Amino acid sequence: PNSEASTVMKWRDIESGKVIRSLETSYIDNFIVSPDGKAILTDSPDSSVQYWDIATQTVRKTLEGHQYNVTALVFVPKTSYVISGSSDTTLKLWDLGSEELLATFQGQAESISRIQLTEDRQNLLTIHPQGSYFQKWEPNTGKVVEVGSLKEPQLDDLHVTSNSRMAVTLNKQKLLKLWDVDNSEALASLNVDKRLN
Repeated sequence: PNSEASTVMKWRDIESGKVIRSLETSYIDNFIVSPDGKAILTDSPDSSVQYWDIATQTVRKTLEGHQYNVTALVFVPKTSYVISGSSDTTLKLWDLGSEELLATFQGQAESISRIQLTEDRQNLLTIHPQGSYFQKWEPNTGKVVEVGSLKEPQLDDLHVTSNSRMAVTLNKQKLLKLWDVDNSEALASLNVDKRLN
């Protein structure tokens, strides 16, 4: 959803298609649903992160600290932590319980468009709209390790596998690549455009 005036989020029953709940708020460009399905994290026009209670449709917490737009969000598995990425080029680690900012990680001089955290919480992967690579972060230290080839076309998306060992990227030329997360090596590639034509 994307609207300068307002955004309406709707929940539908899968079988009937009936709207069972809706939430209207100001401009939202990024959101994620909590693992238990009871809350939503959204960005906000004032560069904050808002934590919504789905049942009451109210903002329970507001996390402030980014200088520019929040562009990516992820929950940290099995914790009360969340991570936000921003066009101010930083990642921030928050504790939802205390609303405390625990750490700020400084990356390259580019905004962050996607975040993925491996299930074992050992690797935090990000991609950048202006860059033709993705980065691997060490969550405990904030150290950045560049992953992939600078000669690749720009990346559009990033996902990690459930076993935390591999990641999949998609670039603007519709080339999928499978990566070994630990070794930062490309294992296989697939041109989606050619398979569809």
